Amino acid sequence: MELLLVEDDPDDVYFFERAYRSIDNAPELKIFSDGHALLDYLNTCTTPNQVLLLDLNMPVMSGFEVMEALRAEHMIDNLITVCYTTSTHHSDIRKAYQLGAKSYITKPGRLRDLESLIKLIKQYWFDNNRVVQG
Repeated sequence: MELLLVEDDPDDVYFFERAYRSIDNAPELKIFSDGHALLDYLNTCTTPNQVLLLDLNMPVMSGFEVMEALRAEHMIDNLITVCYTTSTHHSDIRKAYQLGAKSYITKPGRLRDLESLIKLIKQYWFDNNRVVQG
């Protein structure tokens, strides 16, 4: 399994990578700076059971547009899509779930909180969650 992060802000990427290094036995992390790069990767990738952390507020292609493209290509069901964003707007949360998100998480502002969040994501989605194989 892989953890895919789609994040356009270099500071947020740095913050995430720093927290990620503290995780024991972490799954492979792949980072994409925009939705187009993610879609290109997914069109050539054969790795099953990926967890996608998707920022919603990105230029060029928003997280919602990424989710719409994933639905159109019938890829949304093959991913565990988690919105990972600063938005707390109820309309964004509702729309994310309508487009196929499995979870909606607000980005933490402190490194310690991000480390805890990543550990929780790893424990739940990678260690405890069961998925259909093949």
